[in-house]
Amino acid sequence: MSSLRDITTWQPLLRLLHAAHADTLSASGGHVAGQIGPGGWSVPLPYRPPQPGRASLVSDNQVEFDAVGLITEALVKDGSDSVSFVVEASSTPGGLRLHLIEPSSSVEPGVATAHPGTLLLADGALPEPVRRLPEPVPGAAPPASADVDLLRRTLREGRPGAYRISTAPGGTGPSLA
Repeated sequence: MSSLRDITTWQPLLRLLHAAHADTLSASGGHVAGQIGPGGWSVPLPYRPPQPGRASLVSDNQVEFDAVGLITEALVKDGSDSVSFVVEASSTPGGLRLHLIEPSSSVEPGVATAHPGTLLLADGALPEPVRRLPEPVPGAAPPASADVDLLRRTLREGRPGAYRISTAPGGTGPSLA
């Protein structure tokens, strides 16, 4: 497994993000996003100004540098240019969910942490579940209680004109078209 996909690579940064955005990441639908590459990063962490009278030092933000450094090391090791990420609140109390958006021909890199990238679909492309036909099940048949007319009426009431119901090939029951 790639070290970029290893949760231990991300744990220090996730801890920092959770501490900085506890309110956002505890709310349903709450999320933060960023982008990291070997040449720089855009991570939504608070700026820590230097002590008065001196320039900013790496040591002022060493914890952030160390956390991001683990990820940049993984990128270099994997030969990747960058990774965008979204951290969102999980349904588990205090839990987080991490989504990685790696560069590919289907993803344009984003320009800000609020929008880490754009998914591109080719004309006429269908998501994989639509392309995949269901596995045939030998001997499968609708139950004796199946009522095609009731199904047809129910669907037409909910969305008139949206469905066409016909009998599946071989007369095994209704199918939606």
